[in-house]
Amino acid sequence: MEVLAVPCVSSADHLREQMQKLRLLCRGTDQGENLMPNVMSADLAPQRRFATPVSTHLDIWRALHDQTGVLFDLIYAPRTFEIILSHCSQFTTSEHVSKLNPKALQYWLPGENVLYYHCGGVEGNESQLRRYKSKGMLV
Repeated sequence: MEVLAVPCVSSADHLREQMQKLRLLCRGTDQGENLMPNVMSADLAPQRRFATPVSTHLDIWRALHDQTGVLFDLIYAPRTFEIILSHCSQFTTSEHVSKLNPKALQYWLPGENVLYYHCGGVEGNESQLRRYKSKGMLV
C-alpha cells in the first residue's frame, strides 16, 4: 500500500518540510521513520489560487458525489483529485484535467482502490457554493 500526501494549499516542498517536522516529533516512537507519506507533485496540474472558485473544481466535486454518493468538501477534495488526475496516464497534461468530463473519474485508476482521507468537514460548502454562484458558475 502506498500512502500519498497531496499539496493542495502550498508547494510539494513546503508539504515535505511539514512532513519532516512531523517525523522529528515522532522520533523515538516505533513508527517514526516509516510513518511519512510520499508527497505528490502538483507541477502537472494547473496552478490555482487557494479556494478560488474554478469550474473544473465544481465539475470534479459533482462527479465525485455522482459516482460515490459521498458529499465531499468543495475546497480540498476537488484540488486533491485534480492533482491526482494530472498524474494518471489518460490525463497526462493539465489541458486534459481542465477539460475533465465528470464521468471520466470512474476511469482514473483502473483496477486500483483509493482511500481518500480528509480530516476536515463540509461546513464550508455552503459559503463556497455562494462564491460559485456569485461568479456565475451556478444558477
